[in-house]
Amino acid sequence: MKMTNTLIRRMSFGKLSFACAFTAFALFFALSCINRIGVLFGGNILRALNQLGLVRQEKTYLAELKPSSIFALNDANAVLWFTCLAFILAGLGIALALHANYKHESTLYASAGFIVATLGVGLLYPWAMVLTQALGVIALISIRRSSPQANQLVSEGNKQ
Repeated sequence: MKMTNTLIRRMSFGKLSFACAFTAFALFFALSCINRIGVLFGGNILRALNQLGLVRQEKTYLAELKPSSIFALNDANAVLWFTCLAFILAGLGIALALHANYKHESTLYASAGFIVATLGVGLLYPWAMVLTQALGVIALISIRRSSPQANQLVSEGNKQ
């Protein structure tokens, strides 16, 4: 139990934020390239996986119409899952950056993680980038105002 507590105390949430945000940005960049090139719905991803031998292709010559599952392996679902993963990582990066500011860690990695995560979201949805940055600024202001250190600095400034 003590080892877990000391590990959590020594963990840098700002560095975790930056790692999550950078991974999310890479995924958002790949997704924006996929959308720009237009490989979606062409079966190109499955064709490449088939050439690598990672997907088994059944030899049928009859066309069948089956209900599609969200877990079916096709290009559209792969892009959907990568988009969900990118948004989860970006949200986690933003949340960890805010938590690092709440814990009064160095703002170097936390602010970089926050900015990179919101820029990654902006690659696909520019309006969402503006919204997340505005909400993040409001959250940071409220964290800074409610912190005891900020209240102490304000009271010291009033004494002088």
